[in-house]
Order: sequence, then C-alpha cells, then structure tokens
Amino acid sequence: MLLQYKQTKGHSRRRFAHPTPAFSILELLMVLAISSILATVAVVLYRDYVETARLGVLDATIASIEPFQESHRLKHGSYGEGSWRLANEDDQSLFEAIGWRPQAEDTNIVIKVTLVEHGFEVIASNTFGESLCREYPSRRTCDGE
Repeated sequence: MLLQYKQTKGHSRRRFAHPTPAFSILELLMVLAISSILATVAVVLYRDYVETARLGVLDATIASIEPFQESHRLKHGSYGEGSWRLANEDDQSLFEAIGWRPQAEDTNIVIKVTLVEHGFEVIASNTFGESLCREYPSRRTCDGE
C-alpha cells in the first residue's frame, strides 16, 4: 500500500491510501488453476459422452435387425445371414437375405450377421474402430455378459 503524507496545522501525519480495486497475481493464478482443472474434467466427460453415444447408435442399429430376422425365420424356418457395408455397393447381402437396410444416418456402420447354434450373432462396427456384438434371440453380448 502506498503511504501518503498529509500536513495539518504544523505537523505531518502518515496515513494509508485507499487501495485501488484490482486482483493480485496470486488470485489470478488461483482462478487460472481452477479453470484448468474444470476444463480438463469437462473434456474427459465429453469424450465419454461421445463414445457412449456412438455405442448407443451401434446398439440401436443391431436391435433394428431383430424384427427382420424374426420375420425371415417365420417365413423360411431359419434366420438369415449376410453383411451390410454401405461403402461397398456390392456388399449388401443382408438386405437381399432378410430385407433389412440401415437408416440414412447409419451410413458409417458395417454390419455382419452370422448364424450360431440357437440363433444369430450381429457384429456392428463404425469408422472410429468401435464395435459391438450381440447374440439373438437372447440379446446378450457375444462374450456372454
């Protein structure tokens, strides 16, 4: 703080000047540290949210195949198998087998359906390298969980 001298009737006296409203460097560093911590937590939570959302899209896409498979089983006595890869126009055997076609927003997903002992297995993967596998009609994940 600054000291000011004021003269009054023959003698001087010291008094403290009123400080100007400002932040100290310590206060600014504390705000910066807290902001950095909050930003780091927010980025981690956002990444988890995005990954969960992408896996949710894969799960919903897999679930949309089940009614087509059940219809095929009722008509033909067995489930159908095939794959769907939109990037390759020739690889649409799943549509030819059971009549299933993904929605427009599912264009980056690759689907493969194979027959297993008591049903069928669906593996869906996306361009981010994430994949999900379900066994039907039990609806369990392929590793038995």
